[in-house]
Amino acid sequence: MIRTLFMLFLLTPLANIQAQKMPAEPDSRLYAAFDSAYLERLKTDNPNLLLRWNYYLDNAFIISDFPAAKGEITQYPEVQIPDIANVNILVLEKTQSLHRDWRKPTFYRIGDTGKVLMYYSGEDFNRKFKKWIGEPSPRE
Repeated sequence: MIRTLFMLFLLTPLANIQAQKMPAEPDSRLYAAFDSAYLERLKTDNPNLLLRWNYYLDNAFIISDFPAAKGEITQYPEVQIPDIANVNILVLEKTQSLHRDWRKPTFYRIGDTGKVLMYYSGEDFNRKFKKWIGEPSPRE
């Protein structure tokens, strides 16, 4: 009994840290990619997944200039992004069939801009997400 109470005492601060980061509402960009009923259900049924989707919108990828030393930019598949400053990665994934790899970064050239969209590997994204929510990494 004392052991159970002690464990509960240790885990409570972790739950509080996650609860503080839990969004009250889905990011508005999620409504362009998912049904609103699904997002409403996530708020109560799976808030951690909602947190993950919100985080994914801004942290699954980066956009950068393509370094000429890396070869030809045309070696990468093309993606069309009308407004680089306002990317909804989930909508791009649905409309342009973008995919990322679990083990390595994935690159897409952005039209004729000389820029690339780089997805972090699934492993890297998970590691960043776990660090952000305060969960220790297995490598630590």
